[in-house]
Amino acid sequence: MRSKNMNDPNRDGSGKSISDEDILRLVGRNIESERKGKRLTQQELAEMVRVSCSEVSLIERGKVSPKFLSIVKIAQKLEVSVDQLLGDREMNERIRAYEILRQRWAERKRNDTGGDLYFDALSPFEENELLNLLFMFYLKLCELMHKNRR
Repeated sequence: MRSKNMNDPNRDGSGKSISDEDILRLVGRNIESERKGKRLTQQELAEMVRVSCSEVSLIERGKVSPKFLSIVKIAQKLEVSVDQLLGDREMNERIRAYEILRQRWAERKRNDTGGDLYFDALSPFEENELLNLLFMFYLKLCELMHKNRR
């Protein structure tokens, strides 16, 4: 039985299961995007990783499941983390935005001597819950904006 946990890597933000084919396409697009960002051809990346050019092409098109060691080598040569290649780019951006929000919140709290009495009265648990609610609102807003772009 599938986990209902939203952190399940086989689920997208909507809670729907992501197919194996979708995962392979996602990884392939991420590799292709990073490769092109480094202005490398498939042939150049293939030589760096010591695989065939056709294998790089198949991986980027989501037609084959790459070997784990190939993913690690590709990540090293493209100077990115394996996480970046395997993850959903939009979700990674949202997580980074959330971390920035948390950092700014913490900095404001450290630097604020007068501040809002309401926020100063929050316990660490309540503060965390408020941040989580703000982040969930942010995710919903991103989702709506993404749907409206189509």
